[in-house]
Amino acid sequence: MSISENLRARRVEVTERELIVELADGSRHAAPFDLFPILAEATSAERARWELLGGGVGIFWPELDEHVSVFSVVHPERTVPMRPQAMERHLARNRRRRSVTLG
Repeated sequence: MSISENLRARRVEVTERELIVELADGSRHAAPFDLFPILAEATSAERARWELLGGGVGIFWPELDEHVSVFSVVHPERTVPMRPQAMERHLARNRRRRSVTLG
């Protein structure tokens, strides 16, 4: 059994500042949004629309096209960040979509 097989979220909470996951074993883990720039820039309404993936191994925000693995919330020190150029393209696309939606 791999380390990630035990990391399945049964509950997710998205606050104004952090992403909190409760694992199947009952433990709770939180990660600040500064680890996830796409979520940091999103509106509260956008962050509220998520779904669990793969039986709880990941969290997906369809509107933002953002995926966060539960592993990255539990072990942020072992997570590889998105390349800066890719991050900027992703953020720019979300800003354009948001301006069309809100504008």
